[in-house]
Amino acid sequence: MSPWSEPAPDAPEPVLGVKMMSNEHRADVINFTNAGERDTTVRVRIEGLPGGTNSDYVTVYEVLCVGTRRYTEVSAALPPAGRAADGYALTVPSGMTRQLWFDFHPLDVEPGVHTGELAIEVDGRQPQRVAMQMQVYPFTFPEGTTLLLSGWEYTDADTMRGVTPQNRDAFIAYLQDHLVNAPWASGSALPMGTFDEQGNYTQKPDTARFDAWVARWPGAKRYMVFVGFGNYNETKTVFAGAEAGTPQFDAKVGAWARFWADHARELGLEPGQLGLLLIDEPHNEVQYNATTAYARAIKKAAPEIIIWVDPQPHDADTPREMFSVADVLVPNRRQWLLEKPWFFEMFAQEHQMGRELGFYLCDGPARRFDPFSYYLLQQWHCFEIGGTWAGFWSFGDTGGADVWNEYTTAGGGPFAPLYLARDSVTGAKYFEAIREGVQDYEYLVMLRSRADEVAAEHPDSPAVAHARELLDTAYERVSAGEVRDLYWWHEDKDRSLADQVRIEVLEAMVGLGEL
Repeated sequence: MSPWSEPAPDAPEPVLGVKMMSNEHRADVINFTNAGERDTTVRVRIEGLPGGTNSDYVTVYEVLCVGTRRYTEVSAALPPAGRAADGYALTVPSGMTRQLWFDFHPLDVEPGVHTGELAIEVDGRQPQRVAMQMQVYPFTFPEGTTLLLSGWEYTDADTMRGVTPQNRDAFIAYLQDHLVNAPWASGSALPMGTFDEQGNYTQKPDTARFDAWVARWPGAKRYMVFVGFGNYNETKTVFAGAEAGTPQFDAKVGAWARFWADHARELGLEPGQLGLLLIDEPHNEVQYNATTAYARAIKKAAPEIIIWVDPQPHDADTPREMFSVADVLVPNRRQWLLEKPWFFEMFAQEHQMGRELGFYLCDGPARRFDPFSYYLLQQWHCFEIGGTWAGFWSFGDTGGADVWNEYTTAGGGPFAPLYLARDSVTGAKYFEAIREGVQDYEYLVMLRSRADEVAAEHPDSPAVAHARELLDTAYERVSAGEVRDLYWWHEDKDRSLADQVRIEVLEAMVGLGEL
């Protein structure tokens, strides 16, 4: 049913609920429309689910409609709902609609179908009840996710775009809770130090900034640094006074890389956990050659450092030498959606040669982007290409805006998929979509792993064949309503497709578990 349509008289009674594993997050919403002449307060209470009234594994948020720099409004912000004596309270102005978002995160609830009710009370009216249902499948979502998620948040700095000393700790906690496991630092986290002419250190780098940043992200899978030897419009071919292609350049870059690789180990990082982006979005031969020069010097001295490249190639031949020195290739997903077969084939070939793949998106400002099309589907697409990385520019980029009043902003507006104010962090539907997409990716990983296990014992099992067909067609099905790079939220499409396929994955795992 369209959200602008009234329910038909014979429509089934609505059910507020989710189907999920233990230890993951899934959500549902309910709208309240006030057709009366006066503002009213709605009080709600969750009853009947395991854990008692207002169970602590269900968190309730009020959905706020906030204006954007483009003079449209989006219902995306998710501050905690107001509390009432025995539940939650929501003010609904006359003639308006308000929405509550219910985040389910069961940890120790027994598998099965659990039913309850949402009790709704308004002064002067008969109480109403909406059925609630939480189906917990007999699986536990893992503590660590396979997909490497990042967003150039640069929390090594005290102040960087929207990150401030007042919000940084809460911001990091929010990102960690939303499955970000490959944080980024700026190049200032890896200073060069000073060298003599032969490339020997005369003063080693100060490690304080890097150390503090790593300490803020305990347990991250990767620690990524954009060292800033160039960006889309700039290329630096001189390092500590030495020109690329000279022995002095190789010696100095190598000494710098070896120092930081050794220091990372001293902090407890494993080989392969420290990764570098050398030149952002290399897209021409000058940048390809510079990236190659830096990468070769680094790899010769410190092969355990990961070379991560976000290329924007325009032909299939020129970037190949650069690709050969990279560990990870993460193209822009928008370019992928618009390009021709040579583009896909090139990255498939590199993947076959051992390069890790992924996608990133940097379109924006992003307030009007569809959480489903822009933020959730990228993770499904990553699985489709065999990718293990997903990134979004940028979790911390507010575009200099007051996120609660973007109309006064001089620039285009925020890219950040949340409401990052100077002294507060408020979640948003955009980031909930990112997290759900990462969880969906993990579902596919779990199904693939289980299918492979069962196939070893039952190679002709129909359940295995069904699981593999589901894996092969998953992205095609969930993206069936998409048109290239049209991410606008106002587009009419079926946004339930991912949930439909996700639930089929759950059922397929149940079927495999019976063998």
